[in-house]
Amino acid sequence: MVALTAFLTLLSLLRVRGTGAIDTVWAEDGSRFFQQSLHAGALKLLITPYNGYLHLAPRLAVDVARLFPLPYFAAVIAVTGALISSGLAVFVYRASAGHLRSRLLQAAVAAPLALTWVAQSEVGNNVADAQWFLVYASFWAALYQGPDKRYRAVAVSVIFFAVASDPFAAVFIPLLRRKRAQAVGMAAGLLYQGIGIVFMGALSSRAAEREYDLPRSASAYLVHVVGHVLWPATGLWLVGAVFCAGLVAWTWRGLARSRARITIAAFGYSILIYFGLTIEGGFVAERYAYPAAALLLAGIAAAAAESGQGHRLLAGAVAVSVCWGWFGGGPDARLRAHSPSWRAQVRLAAARCASSGSHRDAAAATTETEAATADVAIAPTGWKVHIPCSLLLRDVSGS
Repeated sequence: MVALTAFLTLLSLLRVRGTGAIDTVWAEDGSRFFQQSLHAGALKLLITPYNGYLHLAPRLAVDVARLFPLPYFAAVIAVTGALISSGLAVFVYRASAGHLRSRLLQAAVAAPLALTWVAQSEVGNNVADAQWFLVYASFWAALYQGPDKRYRAVAVSVIFFAVASDPFAAVFIPLLRRKRAQAVGMAAGLLYQGIGIVFMGALSSRAAEREYDLPRSASAYLVHVVGHVLWPATGLWLVGAVFCAGLVAWTWRGLARSRARITIAAFGYSILIYFGLTIEGGFVAERYAYPAAALLLAGIAAAAAESGQGHRLLAGAVAVSVCWGWFGGGPDARLRAHSPSWRAQVRLAAARCASSGSHRDAAAATTETEAATADVAIAPTGWKVHIPCSLLLRDVSGS
C-alpha cells in the first residue's frame, strides 16, 4: 500500500504540466497559511481561524514546510497535498470493500481522490483544498465497520482531521450509530472547532455572504455535479447528465429498498453538501462540486454493488474520466500550469532585496531589510505573498 500511495502521488504531481506542481504555490497555501505563519507561532496558528473555522490539516502542513529553506516550500506543500489525496484514495479503496465487494467499484470510488477529474483546476497538489478530499473520505470512514483495528484507527483519524479542517464533515454524524471509535474522532474534531468559535471568534472571521438562491444551487448542481461526475469534457454537460441519469436508473433497477441505504445516504449527502456550500459561500465555486460529485459516484457504485448491474460500465466511465483529465483532455490545471515559478520568483525577490540595500552601510541595510518585504507571485494570477527581505536573503543565500 505504501508503494501504491507513492505511485499515485507521483501521478498526481505529474498531472500539472507547464511550470509544474512542485514549483508553484496555490492560492491560500501562500497568501493565507504561509503568510500568516510569518507573523505568528506554529501553536497559535493551529487555533487561528480563517473564513469562519479552523484549518488543522493545512496549518500542520505549512508548519512542516516552514522547516525547509524557502525555495523548497512549493515542493514540500505540493508533495504533501498529493500524499494526502493519494493516501486517502488507498484508505477509501480498503474501507469501501465491506460495502461494495468489488475491486472495480472500490477503485471507482477511490479514483476521485487519487486522480480527480472534477474541479481539478483547483483541487489537488495543495493543502488549502485538502479539506474536500477529507470530507469525501470521511463518508467512507464513517461507514467503515471492518475488524481491522489499524484501519479503524485510520478511519478515526480521517474523521478527526476532516472535521478539524472543515466542520461541514459533521453532516456525517448520523452514520456513526454504534461506531464508538469513529464517534470519538468526530467529537474531538468538533471540540477543536469549538475552541475556535468560543475562544478565537472564528465565526466573526467569515464575511456574511449567504445567498439562499435554491434555483441557482439546483441548476449549478445539475451542470457541475451531475453533468460532469462521469463526463470530464468541458461543455456538453447535458450529455454527461443524461449518461449519469441513465446509469443511476440502470443500477437502481432491481435494487431492493432495504439494500439501498448507502446509495440513498450518498445521494442525499451529495445534494446537502453542495447546497450547503453554495448557500453558505454565496457563490458557485468549482471546488464545491468535488465532494458532491464524489458522493454521487459513491451512491452509483453502492447501487451497482447491491443490484449486481453496471459494474463494468461504471468502472469504464471512471477510467475514461481519469485518463481524459490526466492527459489534458478535460479541464486540467491550467491555472497552476501557467503560474510563475516559485523558486525563480523567490530568487528574484531576494535579488531585489539585496540591491535595495546595496548602497547603504551594513547596519542600516540590515535594519531596513528586516522591515522591508518583497512580493512573490503565486497561482492563480494576481495572488501574491509578501515575504520579509530578511527571510529571503537568509534562505536564498543559504540554499
